[in-house]
Amino acid sequence: MSENKPDKKSGYESIRLMGLWKSESKNGMTYLQGTFTSSSVITIFPNNYKDDPAQPDYIAYLNRKSVGDWKKRKSGTREEAPSADNGTLPDDDIAF
Repeated sequence: MSENKPDKKSGYESIRLMGLWKSESKNGMTYLQGTFTSSSVITIFPNNYKDDPAQPDYIAYLNRKSVGDWKKRKSGTREEAPSADNGTLPDDDIAF
């Protein structure tokens, strides 16, 4: 099933990247987060420091998953985590 849909107003084709889940931080701030690749996460926060209408309403951050996240596999078994010394991650999952 193709999820690419042309936008009627802009004419651009939309490509679904990921799903986002709404969460709440310890201090009560609502944010959105989703897995971009197996080694990275996108987190979107409201721009609480906006003081000009030309500034963005939301800020998106691309973060590398922590070494602890690599210990879990989809099958439920453990795998070798990237070394904390050299911080290497698999090349096949780097988004940039």
